[in-house]
Amino acid sequence: MFQSIVLTISLLLQAPQQKCIEYEYNRQTSRLFYNETQSLFINDKLGYDREQKNKMLDWSNEEVVHQVSRIDSAGNQIYRDFKNKSLIIRYSTNPDYLKPFNIQDVWEDMNWSIGSENKRIKGFECSRATASYRGRIYIAWFTKEIEVPYGPWKLHGLPGLIIEAYDEDKLVHFRFRKFCKDKEEVMIRTPKEEVTKDLKEFVNFKDSLGYHLFTGMQKKVFGYNEKYQKSLEIMFRYKPTKSKMQRREEWLERVFPWQKQSPYRKPEIEDQPEIKN
Repeated sequence: MFQSIVLTISLLLQAPQQKCIEYEYNRQTSRLFYNETQSLFINDKLGYDREQKNKMLDWSNEEVVHQVSRIDSAGNQIYRDFKNKSLIIRYSTNPDYLKPFNIQDVWEDMNWSIGSENKRIKGFECSRATASYRGRIYIAWFTKEIEVPYGPWKLHGLPGLIIEAYDEDKLVHFRFRKFCKDKEEVMIRTPKEEVTKDLKEFVNFKDSLGYHLFTGMQKKVFGYNEKYQKSLEIMFRYKPTKSKMQRREEWLERVFPWQKQSPYRKPEIEDQPEIKN
């Protein structure tokens, strides 16, 4: 008994000290957990904000527009192991229709350009930095008062904690709120899911996410009919309101390691070939 208690205390003392920071992520709550060598960013988790459920948005001409929430009990997770340069994502999906899965992402260092501009944010003296990451330019305000290379989402690699960050198009905005005071039990480790996709597989999946969701809805209705001996008739039709190019332009990541530029973007005027008479 005595040896068991001593061993438990010893393991706790040897474990890296874990800290937690809460961010506002486009008006929703997200959290960053970190220790000396690892970080875990979580958003879209039940309990962080008021529960969001699937909603019927519109009913016209006997058709229902259905909005599906990705929020679940574990949330969307971004795990980084800085020692081994490993980046693994848990992609949260609606558990009613799809199963969550892991993504073996590609580690890419961010080449930050640190400027001379400074300002105070939430009591911290912060410096401005800019970097390009997967097709977007990000502006980050970081503080050397907390000397860790961590930040919200996939932003990382500065000589201090990122306090605030946003992209040039203002698609996303992260704001430091506070250090977490509650005792949320989260272990910083690789997400555990049955299926793992590589980055290319995930991009192809996300391009057709609406189709996969509606296929899941159909299977749920078929299963209901079979289980309860019913003949519920619901016609599912996948009718995306935006083109693939428009959807990809709204992603935070538009360009991936195997691409020089987004294949869905229209070429800029200066990129168009010169026409000779």
